[in-house]
Amino acid sequence: MKILQTLCFVFFVIFQSIGQSDSTGFKKEKLGVGLHTGFYNLHTDIMPPAFENPGFGIYVRVPIARVLDVKLNYTRSVSKGMDVQPWFHQSVVTPFNGGLVEDVYSPYENVEQGWFPSYKATISSFEILGQLQFLRRIKNDFPFGDKLDLYLLAGLGFVNFQTKLDLLDKDNQPYLNLIDRTNWTFDRFNSQVGRQEIKKSIEAIYDHTYESNGPTGDHGTEVSIVFGVGLSYAMAKNIKLGLEYKTMGFSGLEYVDGLNIEIFGNKESVSADYYQFTVEYFFR
Repeated sequence: MKILQTLCFVFFVIFQSIGQSDSTGFKKEKLGVGLHTGFYNLHTDIMPPAFENPGFGIYVRVPIARVLDVKLNYTRSVSKGMDVQPWFHQSVVTPFNGGLVEDVYSPYENVEQGWFPSYKATISSFEILGQLQFLRRIKNDFPFGDKLDLYLLAGLGFVNFQTKLDLLDKDNQPYLNLIDRTNWTFDRFNSQVGRQEIKKSIEAIYDHTYESNGPTGDHGTEVSIVFGVGLSYAMAKNIKLGLEYKTMGFSGLEYVDGLNIEIFGNKESVSADYYQFTVEYFFR
């Protein structure tokens, strides 16, 4: 109830401020509404390819002072990743000591050639951000100052993710003999060309149905801190284009990719999963 009351008060203050002038006589911009799209670059135990996992969303930008806006932003993304080295169930004795210890990986118990992790993470986030506009006060002092703006972002994000795994084949059985079927060797794994060839082999074997829930299933909502920077350009009176970059940690979370590499060593030496989001947007 206290959280709800606080949010209601914040929205009241924000909307009371729309369209008013500050003490300098500066007329604040109108409320902006826009769409955005970009790329989620996840940093997890399996690093997915950069700029291949798109995200989409909508936001509302509310001016509250001459150089300060509040941005309410919603984004949804589906990110996929695949590892090109095998992971093994804890029951299998290997030089890697086995990394699949959670119950969901029980189909790979005593499977000597392991599993190449493959996941799909559906991520939804709602962010409440302060947007500090650097150039509004000096916009007449340089070319294009009335059209260009540079800003910083900071605030809170509320993130929900659900991870699905391509753990079983079309017959609902574990994938077998994967090392032999992909011709996996350390030498091939240690070369860029070899890793690309291994990945193609795995993709040809897997059915890409993502039928199994990750260790945390539908994880629920986590709160995290968001930082970012952006640049916008006014194309017309009511249309702006922008480029924005921001990063959000997952509050100490692991398992966004279904895995937890902390079991291999010192827990404190391993950073939690987080994402970076590059955004192109249109508004107002």
